[in-house]
Amino acid sequence: MSELDYENYRDFCSRRKKEREINSPIPGMVRRIYKNAGDKIKENEIVAIIECMKTYVEIRSKEDGTVTEVLAKENKFIEKSGTILKYVVEK
Repeated sequence: MSELDYENYRDFCSRRKKEREINSPIPGMVRRIYKNAGDKIKENEIVAIIECMKTYVEIRSKEDGTVTEVLAKENKFIEKSGTILKYVVEK
């Protein structure tokens, strides 16, 4: 591997480590998504609400970051462990 390839690979790996996902802990209907791409999220902030068996579950962020992509859609079904959104950690 050339020096340039190694530097690009290392840079790629460092960026990937900071990108995280918020996944659904249960299967259910996505009722509300509070964030869009580019929005900031704070630790323990509600980012979505999922309905499962007539119970509404608040999905919260685990750390501060910036949303890069929202994959779930409101009023659509999401599987258990389905990705709701992706974000980049801010440190």
